Order: sequence, then structure tokens, then C-alpha cells
Amino acid sequence: MNKIINFFKNNKTAQVIFISILCVIILVIAISSFNNVKSKDTVSSYATMLEEKLIDTLSTIDGVGKIKVALTVSSENYQEIAYETTVKDFGGTTETVTSPIIINGEPVVIKTCYPEILGVVIVAEGANDYLTCFRLVESTANLLKISVDKINVYAMK
Repeated sequence: MNKIINFFKNNKTAQVIFISILCVIILVIAISSFNNVKSKDTVSSYATMLEEKLIDTLSTIDGVGKIKVALTVSSENYQEIAYETTVKDFGGTTETVTSPIIINGEPVVIKTCYPEILGVVIVAEGANDYLTCFRLVESTANLLKISVDKINVYAMK
């Protein structure tokens, strides 16, 4: 054990390598914990929230009666975390360390990326009328910022 301690005391290069390895391990742990915060519950609640907002909005369109909406979304929901990079000088040897920025015990979120909307099915009373169907499709495309080919509208029985 004393040989190892003396080796590190007398060898600057070994010290820098050892500290670098420790920093990389800490960085990998931090990145895996914070970088891609994913949750199926979050994705499901996001889709449910969009469905409810669509129902509330689309049901107010002239000619639309009862309405049901189903959304399909990708399972990708993540947050991009802010990082800071510091450069440390160890007697002529420099080391760059990147770590997440933490404020009040939480990582700083730069951007939240929500799941992509893959498709929408709308079943509505009054959808058998061409104009009502057109209004439902156009309104949905505008509200969700998706193309009309991802939207299917059917008349309710």
C-alpha cells in the first residue's frame, strides 16, 4: 500500500491520470443521471393532456357534437441539461472537466423536448359533413403543428 502511495506522491503524471480517471467516472455518473430524463408516465400524461385540450377546442366547432380523440406519440421525452467546462492546470499538464450545472440540488434544464405526435384519430358527431370534417382536420393540424396526413377523422355512430 505504501508503494502505491509513494508512487503517486512522486509521479505527477500518475496523479494527473488518476485524477482524470476519477473525473471521467464522476462525469459518466452525472451524465447518466441527468442528461436524458425519460419517463413513460410523462409521455402518457402529455398525450392525455393534448387529447383533453383537443376535445375542449374541437367540440366548440360549428357542426361538431360529441367527440373523442386518440393521439399516438413517440416515447421520446427528455431534457437537455446545462454543463460547464473547467480547465485545471496541474504543473504544466491541463485537464478539461465537464460537469452538469446544479442549482438548489437540481440540474439546470436548457430545453425540454416533448414527444413527437405520430398520429391523431378523431371520432365526432357531424364528421360525415365535408365542411365539418375539413374544419376538424385543419384545426387539429394547426393546434398541434403537424401535417394533415397524420390526422384521420371519422363520423361517430
